Amino acid sequence: MNMMLFIAMVLDPRHKLDFVVYLLKLMYENEIGIIAGKKLRETLFRLFTDYKARMEPEKKTMSNQATQKAPSNHLVSDPLYEVRMQYEKDSDSDVIRMLFSDDYNCSSDLDEYLSENPKNLSHTDEEFDVLGWWKFNSIGFVKLKQLMQREQLIEQNQLKQWKILKKVCLK
Repeated sequence: MNMMLFIAMVLDPRHKLDFVVYLLKLMYENEIGIIAGKKLRETLFRLFTDYKARMEPEKKTMSNQATQKAPSNHLVSDPLYEVRMQYEKDSDSDVIRMLFSDDYNCSSDLDEYLSENPKNLSHTDEEFDVLGWWKFNSIGFVKLKQLMQREQLIEQNQLKQWKILKKVCLK
């Protein structure tokens, strides 16, 4: 199991942690999916904490940009759309939120990002540009934006693997 692929999905504003854990539960057994979700959350927070500690001395100031919408791309059907609709109807998603909300106190950019509802962005847009979205909408999540840019979590090859993962999840 490649945690970086799942982290990339969490950093996609259309999905977030709860939905990725829901997918893990669909792909694996219920308990294994929850355990994998907890491991994913721990890995995500360790990565963020480590990155934040490395970046603190730099204290770079970000220019004050207005929040803009990411440019739209070609619209095609998204295989995760139906899973998202099922997730929103499924009462089990509330259980997932409760399991992972124990310390969501918005003490960091990551906490704040994860506590927000997933963005209802053109869910039919297969070519959604995650990095473009972060470029235009990251004023409130400065450290997360820097993490995305510097560590290059979502490179082209990972996006291709992610698309394959989406198709596999629906089979």
